[in-house]
Amino acid sequence: MPKRGKKAKSAGVLVKSAKYIGNKWGGKYLRAPDIYFKVLDHKGAVCSFGQLAAHIQRNNMQGLLDRQFVLRGEAPDGFPFLHSVKDVQAIRIDRDKLPKVIPSRGQKRAKWLIPDVISNRFIGERLCFFEGGDFVVNDSFFIATLRAEYRKHTVLALLNSTLSLMTLEVRGRKNMGEGVLCIYGPELWSHQIVDPKVLSQQQVSELEKCYESVAVRPVLPIFDEVHQPDRRDLDSVAFDALHLTKGERDAVYQALVEHVQARLSKASSLKPEQIVKRLDAVNATAGIWSGAAADISDADEEEE
Repeated sequence: MPKRGKKAKSAGVLVKSAKYIGNKWGGKYLRAPDIYFKVLDHKGAVCSFGQLAAHIQRNNMQGLLDRQFVLRGEAPDGFPFLHSVKDVQAIRIDRDKLPKVIPSRGQKRAKWLIPDVISNRFIGERLCFFEGGDFVVNDSFFIATLRAEYRKHTVLALLNSTLSLMTLEVRGRKNMGEGVLCIYGPELWSHQIVDPKVLSQQQVSELEKCYESVAVRPVLPIFDEVHQPDRRDLDSVAFDALHLTKGERDAVYQALVEHVQARLSKASSLKPEQIVKRLDAVNATAGIWSGAAADISDADEEEE
């Protein structure tokens, strides 16, 4: 097998293939709702997240001497560590309330990349993008920094809009079982959101004001989240940017809820031994990428 990060030599390949960027063979579009294509029709108002990002990588643990975590009480001087989505409730993460840390082991000040955006690799019924901060992030996440011309809270607000979450649900990988939606580097880079550049200054102010409310409260299961007043206010700004009608806005909510429900329902139909086998495969990946090169090309796994 070729080493990771190096391409194997061709043995007579007749067709040159393009780099995988999150939609091998077009399968995702076969299950996409009509409203998804309606959103894509607004080409001048929609962009990929990769166009906004300065850098995307998996985790930020490369500068640590020790990657074994403990509970905060066991190492009070340890480095705050985001281990799992189970450790946090809100989009905005308080580093001082993270329950786990990486022991310093005499390492006075480790250096790690401080991200603007944190994307969970394995998503269940709570869909969101987390706000980055000065703490260590486990390899269960991809992280990104933004280009200097983009406002962090504006981008995070757009990423967490229902419009964005609907496209995430459509484009994510659904091949791991137990109803898990998998988001790797290619999906994060190609993820489609409203282009911040089409927003007026007033819309930016309104969006960021709404985000301040959404970011600090618990993220609810999507079936409840879509009914929250602060979310609806945030969504209105994103919808207005695309001039969507009321019927189209309702279709976005309906498409997201139905697709998540279908994903979770499909998982419940699996036999217990199938679920265990798939979950074991997921758990087997934990920790194996913590020292890998910081590049999204390291995550070009194909969807089955």
